[in-house]
Amino acid sequence: MNEPMPIALPEQGESPDQILQQIGALKREDADWKAGKVWSLVYYADETHDKLLQEAALRIRTCIREVDVVARIGGDEFTVILNELTDERQAEEVAQKIIGRIKEPFQLGTEFVFVTASIGITFYPNDTTDIGRLFKNADQAMYVAKGKGRNCFGY
Repeated sequence: MNEPMPIALPEQGESPDQILQQIGALKREDADWKAGKVWSLVYYADETHDKLLQEAALRIRTCIREVDVVARIGGDEFTVILNELTDERQAEEVAQKIIGRIKEPFQLGTEFVFVTASIGITFYPNDTTDIGRLFKNADQAMYVAKGKGRNCFGY
């Protein structure tokens, strides 16, 4: 399976180069708690899909710090890299913030759209130092979250 290729939303989130630089920084830095997360948004809109994804990216961005990165990696999945974490609870707190923002209704034109978020959390270097494996771990953790129900996170 190939490593996911990041795709930045136009004028939203980070560019593919920035996300790859962040991933490279994970390898170079020696901090204890780094988190990579992947999640999937479940949505019910066809014509407004791009607008929904852009708004979701903006909401996610409000939940993280300037030193962190968010990027759309394809379809309805995003990756968030949280830098310089001191413990696991910080990743959980950010996950809860993101879930809270995503479950708020999205107003797209005259309609309101409701979505859910499933978040998979994995830690670098504690879980793995291999970037491809890190993405796979996050993806598997996302499916654990989906198995728990809506608006959850898992490891």
